[in-house]
Amino acid sequence: MTPEKNLKNELLKQNGVSTDKANDLRDKILARDKARVARMRKLVVVAWALVAACPVAMAISHLLPLGPKLERVLPALLIIPLEGLFLIAVIFTISLYVRSRTLTMHQIQSSLALIEEHLKKMSQKE
Repeated sequence: MTPEKNLKNELLKQNGVSTDKANDLRDKILARDKARVARMRKLVVVAWALVAACPVAMAISHLLPLGPKLERVLPALLIIPLEGLFLIAVIFTISLYVRSRTLTMHQIQSSLALIEEHLKKMSQKE
C-alpha cells in the first residue's frame, strides 16, 4: 500500500486513547470542559424552568381567593423575581454557549494535535 492509504487507515483507527503525558493532559482538559458544559446545561434548564414558573404562579394567584391588599401586591412581588431570574437565565445561556464553543475548539485542537503527531511519526519512519 502507499503511504497515503496507510495514513488514511491509521487516522481512521484512532480512538483518542493515549498513554502519553501530553495526551493525558488533553484528555483531562476535555473531560473538565465536558463537565463544565454539562453542569452549565443543568443550570440553564433550572433557570429557564424558574422563569416559566413565575407567570404560572401569577396565574394561580389570580385564581385563588386572596385579600384585596394581597391581590394588588402579589403580582408586583412576583414580577421582581421574574426579572431577576430572566436576567440570570440569559447570562447562564450565554455562558453555556461560550463553554460549548470552548469545548468544541479544544476537541478540534486535540484532534489536530493527534494528527500532527501521527504525521511526524510517519515522516520519521520514511
